[in-house]
Amino acid sequence: MANTPNTPENKGDMTVREAGRMGGETTRKEVESGELPKDFYNKIGQKGGETTRKEVETGELPKDFYQQIGHQGGEKVKQEVESGELPKDFYSEIGHQGGQKVKDLIDKGKQSD
Repeated sequence: MANTPNTPENKGDMTVREAGRMGGETTRKEVESGELPKDFYNKIGQKGGETTRKEVETGELPKDFYQQIGHQGGEKVKQEVESGELPKDFYSEIGHQGGQKVKDLIDKGKQSD
């Protein structure tokens, strides 16, 4: 009965997914309550990124690792657009947002000169 939900009658039997969800909820609550710093997710993301970079550099991960995960992410987004989970103009919208960000950075750079 490893896939049964964790209930008072069934304490201890929990799937990995359930345990992850519970841990994530606990972490979110701790960040919201101030028990963990507001930048907690940024810090652990940065640590994960540094670890991944080192693993690529040492050959533990393939040299094209970032290309592979980027491709996987792009395929996932494409499927979500095609299935209607994301709006048809999703790529147009994110392209516009990226263009605005570049424009803002250029304007900011001009002002500092």
